[in-house]
Amino acid sequence: MVLGMTPPRSARSALLLLAWLGAGPAFAADNLVVQRPRLVVLVVVDQLRADYLSRFADDLLPAVDAKGRPGGFRHVIDAGAYWPRATHDVFQAMTGPGHASIATGAWPARSGIVLNRWWDGHGFTYCVGDDSVRNLPDDGLGKGRPIGLANLLAPTLGDALRSSTLGGTVAAVALKDRVAALLGGFGADTAIWFDSEAFRWTTSTFWVDALPPWVAALNTDPRIGQDLFATAAGVDLTVDAALAAVDAHGMGSDERPDLLAVGLSSLDFLGHEVGPDAPGVRAMVVSMDRALARLHGGLSERLGGLDGVVFAITADHGIPPLPEEAAGRGLPAGRIVESELDRGLEAHLLAALGPSPSGAWIGGIYRSNIWFDPAAVADPAVRLGAEEAARAWLLGQEGVAEVVTASDVVAHRLPLGPAGRSIANQYLVGVSGDVVAGMKPFWFSTDYPTGVSHMTRYTYDTTVPLAISGSGVRAGRYATPATVIDLAPTLAWLLDILPPAAAEGRVLAEAMAPTELAAEPPASKRSRKGTP
Repeated sequence: MVLGMTPPRSARSALLLLAWLGAGPAFAADNLVVQRPRLVVLVVVDQLRADYLSRFADDLLPAVDAKGRPGGFRHVIDAGAYWPRATHDVFQAMTGPGHASIATGAWPARSGIVLNRWWDGHGFTYCVGDDSVRNLPDDGLGKGRPIGLANLLAPTLGDALRSSTLGGTVAAVALKDRVAALLGGFGADTAIWFDSEAFRWTTSTFWVDALPPWVAALNTDPRIGQDLFATAAGVDLTVDAALAAVDAHGMGSDERPDLLAVGLSSLDFLGHEVGPDAPGVRAMVVSMDRALARLHGGLSERLGGLDGVVFAITADHGIPPLPEEAAGRGLPAGRIVESELDRGLEAHLLAALGPSPSGAWIGGIYRSNIWFDPAAVADPAVRLGAEEAARAWLLGQEGVAEVVTASDVVAHRLPLGPAGRSIANQYLVGVSGDVVAGMKPFWFSTDYPTGVSHMTRYTYDTTVPLAISGSGVRAGRYATPATVIDLAPTLAWLLDILPPAAAEGRVLAEAMAPTELAAEPPASKRSRKGTP
């Protein structure tokens, strides 16, 4: 009998090495000079819409100040390769799928993280929920939902690094649990997040057997115990924890390349409340800029400079304007409140199809993904009828642009053009909704009658900045097409390792500096062993 268990992290790392790469040392000709970075720093800003860095440019620190100290965003975008309009080619842009795409180089349909949560026929499954593990510290004071990667189907950049012969440390730090877990990956040495009930740093037994002492030390900070999620203090707390991870693991201190992934989540918490045009959003971006400068400066102090450090910045999604503000500009806009959608659609299905065999037609709704009660649609003919009845009603609702069903996906009946491609990139049969409604521009589906949400395929939600700086990168501002799934393969190229196993993106070759060739060794000193 085989029992499904989560092995200890050391055992999982060995399994990763054998199963995902099976590769030997990176090979290069004797005269090929490959300068791997000592440290790769990946920063993902939650809800950093593509236009923010240009809108708020006057408030950002210079790339390097008069005293030679590194700045924040400009230290990467001005001195590195910068794609101001990179994209998430998905139907519903949101946090879990966005971070998984960045980390794995694969779209949600291949990473398995298609939504932040989904209906499994009995209840909602959280994208990084994992009942086989325990959160640490396990004292009953923190959030009860255990965190792990039971639902992730693809390894991450960190897993590719740890599975290579180079080894290296992988650490991920964020306020949000799904951000730290997905950026860290299966084999991370550190994946910590800020518990939303106990307001302290935590991890789970998916990665370690006990809370590391250095994380316990972080929890003696005077700010612990406070709700810092939508504040600049939360950004500072995250940067402090990231630098503590560098110290604890000695990251960047030897020739083995390490990966530090930092998720800055505070902008998302604030943006959902106030929208993208509130003064607080500008203030939060400026605070993040200063915090990034402190991260860069802290690394420079620890490493004796930033030579050998590659920095990357991107985001998981953007945000639309508040519907009231969009309507004030003459744009059709609005919210579809999901509780009202649930009641209206259930009543329509009852009228169109009669009573459900199970008592209710709808099992769950999340962000215009609709799942039927499995018992109600066990008959394939009944399922098809329910799909079409739901489609007809939804298309009659103000704000709904298109509707896709599970049968459409299975039969490859997707809309032509970008909409169909984005659905194919995100829809996973058996996980995604039985029926999915796509919104019109400036409309969104939400649980709340106020504030703003993303979750669409439109540019304000799917367009984000992407920047890389460091050795091997050709600086410039690029208009060439770039997607967020290109980042992991590009960083793997700079590390001289294979990209993550399921990666679909390309190496952003236009910004890769040519590899230098050393002088040809004299013929008398050439090895006669092996193939010449």
